[in-house]
Amino acid sequence: MANGFGESSPLRALYDLDARIALIGVGYDCCTALHLAEHRAPGWAPPPPKHSGAAIRVDGRRVW
Repeated sequence: MANGFGESSPLRALYDLDARIALIGVGYDCCTALHLAEHRAPGWAPPPPKHSGAAIRVDGRRVW
């Protein structure tokens, strides 16, 4: 599965173009461009998927 922040991502294309990112009024916690660096870090692996669920009502009955 391709990683949306990895070597085939738009972030990589921006890096190759020596693009700049302006963080106007926000901090680095809002900057997804750092994900390419995380992807390139030694020992990096994507986090395991999280599975969650919720009950819904079907014909007036609660079902999962």
